Amino acid sequence: MERVKCGLIRVLAMAAIFAGLLGCATPDRRADILYRPAANVTGGSGDLYLVQGVRRPAGESASIQWVLGKVTDDDGKQLANIVTDMAPSSLVLDALNQELKRAGYNVILRDTAPADANKALILKEATILVNDTHTAVKDEVKSTVKIAVEPRRQGTLTGVSAYEAQYSDTGLTDRDHLPADVLQKTLQLLMTRAVPDMVKVLEQK
Repeated sequence: MERVKCGLIRVLAMAAIFAGLLGCATPDRRADILYRPAANVTGGSGDLYLVQGVRRPAGESASIQWVLGKVTDDDGKQLANIVTDMAPSSLVLDALNQELKRAGYNVILRDTAPADANKALILKEATILVNDTHTAVKDEVKSTVKIAVEPRRQGTLTGVSAYEAQYSDTGLTDRDHLPADVLQKTLQLLMTRAVPDMVKVLEQK
């Protein structure tokens, strides 16, 4: 009887340790956003072909989760990933689509632009990095977004333009939403810098 009791205690102790280990695991943090336009640019007119020109990875499917960065402790040890359901190029293209419509264009999304298109904008590069430093009392999230675009007028390439924005913030409460909030603000900052320049190039006479 005593031997059975000891065995039961040992099993319960191991179960408690296993449960404790599971409780310490940090789940991946999500950075899903619904982009909110912020550039407030005007001056665009007419049809504008907006093209996804970023090469897609082979085998890409709707079930892929995109890793944008890491959650680490203050010693640099990785605790989890920061993930989203949308590819970086799709996030950027959605932001461009909304901002350029508000600027006055009739935006037409295409895989390729017609050779004789009066105005076209091809997204050539889109990278997003979001990292979160997590401690017991706060989280600090830093985000960087880089893009490169090819504006074209009357089928002629006007040059490749590159833009970059960085943003960071610290949260003491509601920290699970901080990566998404920081990504939203970084993308808005990038669009505020980039879209006025794009419109200027596209509308040059």
